Amino acid sequence: MKTVITCNKKDYDQLPHRIKNAVKAVISVDGKVGLIHFTKENLYDFPGGGIEDGETIAGALIREIKEEAGATVRPLSIQAFEPGKYVTIYKEIPSNIIIERYFSYYFCDVEDEYTNTHQTEHEIETGQKFVFVSIDAAIAANEIHIQKGPHWVDNPTYVLRLLKGL
Repeated sequence: MKTVITCNKKDYDQLPHRIKNAVKAVISVDGKVGLIHFTKENLYDFPGGGIEDGETIAGALIREIKEEAGATVRPLSIQAFEPGKYVTIYKEIPSNIIIERYFSYYFCDVEDEYTNTHQTEHEIETGQKFVFVSIDAAIAANEIHIQKGPHWVDNPTYVLRLLKGL
């Protein structure tokens, strides 16, 4: 699988690296896509997160969507959407370890009922809320940050553009 996009191309070769795999959900309802809105910066990303040791891809996707969106994924609806791999490279603070995070995207359906989310302290601090928004609105919000230079929203914005073309 080719690398489609890599964020943060700084030269981190001299520091220790760790690879982390992650899943992201593509949830569509009534022409809108379910995204995490970072309200403090007005950014959008797909819900999802890291795959824990011993966890399956489906298990990670189900867990992350329950935590971040308060939604229950219908397991039989999970389908890979993989035009390539998406890589974000960043320095973890305070460890100074370089993280190479590989994202895989999956279409999935969720039940109509939503429960409370289980957010981390970071998710609360950054004002993360699960919302349904048009693809165009999410792209427009993210573009403002991308125009300032490389930004982690390059990855989700690229995927949003691909989805717009479907």
